[in-house]
Amino acid sequence: MPLAHLKDPRAALRRRFSAAAWRLMWRSLVRETAVWRRQIEIELAHADNRPWVFELDGVDIGEFRFVALRTPRDLWGVGRGLGQCLYSLRHLCERSQPSRFFIIRCGGVDVGAAERQPGSAIEVTATGDPAQEPLNQLPSATRISLEWRFLPVDSREVPLKRIAVLILSGLLTACFGSDGGNHENAVPVANSGADQAVMTNAVVTLDGSASSDADGDPLTYGWTLVSRPAGSAAVLSSPTVARPTFTVDAAGTYTASLVVNDGKVSSIASTVRVTASIAPPIPPSPFTLAQSISDEAQGTTIAFSGLALLTGNLDAQSFFPPGKVADYTGFQYLRDNDPDRMGHNTSFLTRVANNVIYLLNSGQLAQLSALAARQQGDVDLYGYKRYPLMQAFRRLIDGNLPAGATGLNLNAVRMASRELYLIDGQISFDRAVLYANIINSLDTTQKAYLAAMKGKGWSSWPDITDAQLASKLAGLPQGSKVAVMTYASDIYSWYAGSLEADIYFCPERHGTYYGGFYIKDAPAVGHEGYSIDEQITATAGAALIEPARGYVTQAQAGLLRNLVNTQRDNLNSIVSTRTQIATLLRTLLSPSTSPESVRSQVLTLSGTYGDLDGASNYLYATAFSELYKTLGADQKIRLAALRRSLLSGTYADGTA
Repeated sequence: MPLAHLKDPRAALRRRFSAAAWRLMWRSLVRETAVWRRQIEIELAHADNRPWVFELDGVDIGEFRFVALRTPRDLWGVGRGLGQCLYSLRHLCERSQPSRFFIIRCGGVDVGAAERQPGSAIEVTATGDPAQEPLNQLPSATRISLEWRFLPVDSREVPLKRIAVLILSGLLTACFGSDGGNHENAVPVANSGADQAVMTNAVVTLDGSASSDADGDPLTYGWTLVSRPAGSAAVLSSPTVARPTFTVDAAGTYTASLVVNDGKVSSIASTVRVTASIAPPIPPSPFTLAQSISDEAQGTTIAFSGLALLTGNLDAQSFFPPGKVADYTGFQYLRDNDPDRMGHNTSFLTRVANNVIYLLNSGQLAQLSALAARQQGDVDLYGYKRYPLMQAFRRLIDGNLPAGATGLNLNAVRMASRELYLIDGQISFDRAVLYANIINSLDTTQKAYLAAMKGKGWSSWPDITDAQLASKLAGLPQGSKVAVMTYASDIYSWYAGSLEADIYFCPERHGTYYGGFYIKDAPAVGHEGYSIDEQITATAGAALIEPARGYVTQAQAGLLRNLVNTQRDNLNSIVSTRTQIATLLRTLLSPSTSPESVRSQVLTLSGTYGDLDGASNYLYATAFSELYKTLGADQKIRLAALRRSLLSGTYADGTA
């Protein structure tokens, strides 16, 4: 019978020995190894003098050699000898944990014995499953590793291989016990599944369903979570099912062990490792245009502007961030959706701009400096043109109206706003032309640098310091330097962004004449690394539209809540107009686009944009004035205190 068909070496051996003979052999083995040598009196047709080595846990514990002798009774006894080997094994058995059975695994397959391959080494491993009580009171080891080497295949060596199986079967059965019967029950095989790699907080499913029993007996499962990382409290959902689960609550390695039982014997334990890494932080949900124009966002934003106007002054109204001019390059989208939540930190624009300035060559940087000088007049004019609107809104609140006037003039407000947006349109066009030229002039290295930044956040971008750029920006006036920084950040956001990002605007983009930006940004001025509270608009604005906050009555809150509905059509038209302008400006990235054609259309659309925003601001300022007239003295005091609390606090360095 071919050796590969031997399912159980012990059963094969029992077919050659009677039960009585086997018991006699065991008793003899325990008493004296010489008796064992007499039991194996099998004459070999051919043998080799090479050693057969027995190893235990990688340590050579004995060897014996086959020699071709004419006298069968002189078969054994070369080298350290089989007797010494058996003594070493028995000596170990008496000092280790008990085990119910062992199974022989040859070449990774549980077959009991394997056909030898020419010139190959076969590793035989037996791994024990510790039990509560020893089987037949025979002490045994928990792990034994045996190794022997075969000569090239030769038909004359078949008896040698056969006797090797008999010896190994007898040795293991004698040392680890016998089931005492003739029933050939196959030992079940546990399969705990493949190792897994997961993130913390994941729910892991262990899978022992591939466990098997050659006899087809039904299996029961016994899972144990052998080890867990420090600090973990993970437990198995059910240790007796084929596929239990547990939650990975700490980073590190989890080891689970599975033993299956066929109703007669248990399998060798099969282990599986689950390696857990710390899960990355959940990125913030992206801010979208739909959120910006939602009733909720618009309601609190308009109310925040009202709070700023009612509690502020003309100086605070005049504060205006540079990024709210010519904002069609997607930088606001980049800022609001930074995965590291650093978009509203004062270092955000600096880090983006410094990286772009760092990679630009002298010719490209010179173009930015030249544009800054050319646009300084337009930027100043834009600031001057804002003043009449801010002053008119302040006089309305103060009740300081021109003689004969009863309120704002809608057409005058729209016309003043239109003039502002025409300036904004020209600034936007000039910048887009230059940005397109520089982007198209980037070499392979520069594009690779920007590509490495794309899709990442503030903490992943190189930290280029001002000192590294000192020579590049030397000699630029402060105003020009600020402009160049703005241009550089715009170039990156336009290069790495999309049309959707270009169209996007934050809720505060419109209605910029009331001093809300001062409340938000004033604490950050001069404090590098300061993060502006992203929720301040919503939390502070709620004071004027939620009576439960204790600042206004239900009727007063209704004056501002109604603005969400009355300005909705204007807001939707603004979105449509911005979409057309942003689309036109992106066409400048194509060398075949006619710049003059784009300019003409952008200016026309910018005039419309100004009309729409002017109409909305007329509504805002009028409603703010009506609310202010109804406020009592105590309400004004509480609102003023709220403003002071928004502008006060302690910086990280401990200063107030």
